[in-house]
Amino acid sequence: MNIKKEAAKTIPKTANLSADIGGTNTRIYIYTAQGKNVKIWAKYFFKTQELKNFKQALNYVIKDTKVKIKKGTIAAAGPVSKDRKNCKITNAKWQIKTKELKFKTLLLNDFEALGYSINTLKEKDTKTIQKGKQEQKETKGLIGAGTGLGKAILIYDNQKKIYKPYASEGGHADLPIYDTELMQFLKGANKTIEYESIISGQGLKTLHDYYQTIMGGPRDLSPAEIMESKTIAAMKAKKEFIKYYARCAKNFALDILAKGGMYIGGGIAQKNPTIFGKNFIEEFLNNKTFGSLLKKIPIKIITKEDANIMGAILANEIK
Repeated sequence: MNIKKEAAKTIPKTANLSADIGGTNTRIYIYTAQGKNVKIWAKYFFKTQELKNFKQALNYVIKDTKVKIKKGTIAAAGPVSKDRKNCKITNAKWQIKTKELKFKTLLLNDFEALGYSINTLKEKDTKTIQKGKQEQKETKGLIGAGTGLGKAILIYDNQKKIYKPYASEGGHADLPIYDTELMQFLKGANKTIEYESIISGQGLKTLHDYYQTIMGGPRDLSPAEIMESKTIAAMKAKKEFIKYYARCAKNFALDILAKGGMYIGGGIAQKNPTIFGKNFIEEFLNNKTFGSLLKKIPIKIITKEDANIMGAILANEIK
């Protein structure tokens, strides 16, 4: 089993645990917290597909650190049950069941955890692509493409004095497309055309497949390979991908009146922040009625790799 770790020389005998579980990677942190001050004592990195279940990774960490866990929090890439006790991991063959753990555990969807992380981010953890003019305590929006497309509305909680995320399934809203031929191609791949049909890793691949049939070039490229490719089809696919990403962000910002700002998360933006440039901003501002309002909205890309896990820690400490 391929395991990487970073740990302090001495670790408290009693501490807390936070995990971020995706279809590809699983992270587990051992931490302590006092108010807003969080101390990370150990970090463990696993390949999700190499694990039989979460307990295999958990038992390894506990045995290696000899720590007694007081409480835990898990950010999981998958649908979380209403009682927050179960989650089937997307793109993995196992699920999380909190009743199987020996300590009290808060279970969150990974995008929900990312929403909480907004409160912990420093300037170095983001890349600003539109400065705008942030209005304090106003609504913020979070959007992020990876395996799928996530959206969350962030509302300021005056009692907790933090922004709290509220889930949205806006990624499955109907996508307006004006290119008739592309629309017919997408209908062949999907029964309905949603934002996620284009704004996701699979969506980027679908766009490339479409333009490859017209312009030629290598076939069956992965999303990562498309991002690296300089072929005409790949460049066109990336241009259209960013256009629709910006359109989705713009519509969401107007839907929720995101005067507090828009945040872009997810693996695609984190790994490829440079593609969110002039073309993205031009499309985001392309609105004859509220162009001036959109120009005032700050837009930031979340570049911090462990934002999910830090957001999960915050959620567990304030509940």
